Amino acid sequence: RRWLGSWLGRSGRPQPAQQPAPAAASLHLASGPYCHRLTANRESRVLWTRRLGGSRARVELSMELGVSAWMPHKDREPGGMWQLSAVPVWRFWPSDESPHFIELGVGPSLLSRKRFAGRQLSTHFQFADHIGLGRRVGDQNRLGLRLSHFSNASIKRPNPGLDVLQLLLWRRIQLAADDRMDPRPLLERGLRRLARRHLAARVDELAALHGLTP
Repeated sequence: RRWLGSWLGRSGRPQPAQQPAPAAASLHLASGPYCHRLTANRESRVLWTRRLGGSRARVELSMELGVSAWMPHKDREPGGMWQLSAVPVWRFWPSDESPHFIELGVGPSLLSRKRFAGRQLSTHFQFADHIGLGRRVGDQNRLGLRLSHFSNASIKRPNPGLDVLQLLLWRRIQLAADDRMDPRPLLERGLRRLARRHLAARVDELAALHGLTP
């Protein structure tokens, strides 16, 4: 009961204000009716966020880049496969203080095989659909459960799809790493250099026009 009350936020202890999530690395352990899946993901920091009406709830958008190894059950056709994915994930937080969230994700992925665990998947390209829930644990970690479906949206048949239930562990990446990955400082420096060069060219042009060049 204590654990359940803590999970549902009924313990009565105040939670620290939640800030937009920084970049994170995550490990996903998944199992389905015919296979296992192990995933290593790199999640960007929050790319977009918005409050929902006048409430304290908010939605955040991040991008997950991942590589996965699929392994069939022993009673299935042998042969594993690899998967690359790039999935935008929308995460809903009920309030700044709440440690709980719900998430949805839809994006493209690429499989190394078109046949796996006795199932004919027809195409290497597969859409990745995720729905899940989770909880922030301290300042550095998050835990979650995610139901994932992979299919080609009937671009080509047969299209049996793949379904797995995933256990997720996120680990925050230090802010220094985030700063190095942030393209905005580099873009600002480039624009300033371009502006200085343009200004210098205009000054030289005006000086030549008025005969002020040596």
